[in-house]
Amino acid sequence: MRLIKRIFEGAFDSHTELESFTLEKNEYLSVDIKGFYRYEHYGYYDDRTPKYINLLKNDFNDKKQFELDSAVKELKGSLSNEIKFILDNLGWGVDKSSICVVPRSKIRETYTASQLLFIRTIKDVINTHFITNSGFDGTDYILRKTNTRTTHLNKKGYGRDGDMPYKGISNDTCIFSNNIKGKNILLIDDLYTKTINVIEDMVQALLDHGARQVAVYAIGILCLKILCSIKLIKKIFLLELIIMPHHMANLLYLMIYLMMI
Repeated sequence: MRLIKRIFEGAFDSHTELESFTLEKNEYLSVDIKGFYRYEHYGYYDDRTPKYINLLKNDFNDKKQFELDSAVKELKGSLSNEIKFILDNLGWGVDKSSICVVPRSKIRETYTASQLLFIRTIKDVINTHFITNSGFDGTDYILRKTNTRTTHLNKKGYGRDGDMPYKGISNDTCIFSNNIKGKNILLIDDLYTKTINVIEDMVQALLDHGARQVAVYAIGILCLKILCSIKLIKKIFLLELIIMPHHMANLLYLMIYLMMI
């Protein structure tokens, strides 16, 4: 029990205000990068998880207008103040910074207007609250030119065409504006999952294209307890297949479940 508790030490607690985290250097990313997030994502069907990000994805273009309007309102919320908070925290001035957004997995023309509300809401907030500097709006600085796999739908068979994430996929499948060079870039995405490396690869591409500094603001971040639990369950399952008595495995599964709720 103590061993499992130690594994979970350092996992984030849920807060209503912004929290910070670190995108750690790995094979996709050459340096540690500072990140911020608004909420922890426990899974769509968990009551603790806000639903507006999934609504804004509108993957099957089937959401009702009142649902989308409500989701836009929730995203917009305190977004301008959150951006200001992040810039102050980093010591970045608006005049030398730009806001970029991780593009969706397919080229923009693939989507309807109601499937692009995430980026359009961010653009609206920027141009409403930061109108003194037109260069601050970098929401069109990264454009997808080649389709990639839709990772969050792939296991269900709806990932469609394109490659799964690999090192350098951002440079291979996106067009980057020359306006990125020399700028501090705040890269915004809807949801960060540590093991996928989509954001890490995109950050590295921004650095490759001359960004002075890069930070990340993910509206949601996959709860680290959930991620750690999934890994533990997989390990226990393998041990159960090889050497672990069935009753001991069941006990460990119960312990993990109790620590997650």
